[in-house]
Amino acid sequence: METEWKKGEVHNCVIKLRENPRRRKAKVRVGCGAGFAGDRPAAALKLLQTVEELDYIVLECLAERTLADRYHLMAAGQKGYDPRILEWMSLILPEAVVKRICIITNMGAVDPIGAQKEVLDLASSLGISMTVSIAYEVSSTESSDNSITLYQMISLTIFCEVDMP
Repeated sequence: METEWKKGEVHNCVIKLRENPRRRKAKVRVGCGAGFAGDRPAAALKLLQTVEELDYIVLECLAERTLADRYHLMAAGQKGYDPRILEWMSLILPEAVVKRICIITNMGAVDPIGAQKEVLDLASSLGISMTVSIAYEVSSTESSDNSITLYQMISLTIFCEVDMP
């Protein structure tokens, strides 16, 4: 990163509240459509198609090993997010849109902004208007020689909500 960061600084912390949030429910139904990197997207689609009144589907596709792999690949100029994100979203996004189910995933890995762009581009190509929000944090530590080391701590979550009229 070219910007010098000072310990304790906060950058780009903008919170945009949804204009028309859903009303609170007595029950929220969450389904798990993936449990590890390499899991099958067809299982998530089946969950979306068969479970009634599902509010959220979680795609847990990242672990410490996978995160380290993505970090090294991104440092080498490759994608820092799960390369299968388009495969997953192409399959499940249309069904999630129809049923108004929010997708929560950590497929953004060390580049949630790149993953956000991929998902938004895919949604646009499918004629879907949606919001993809990400949450992540960049922090730094100062060593004894006054050099600053940056650490990217990512909440690893992409929230997808369809913009409905």
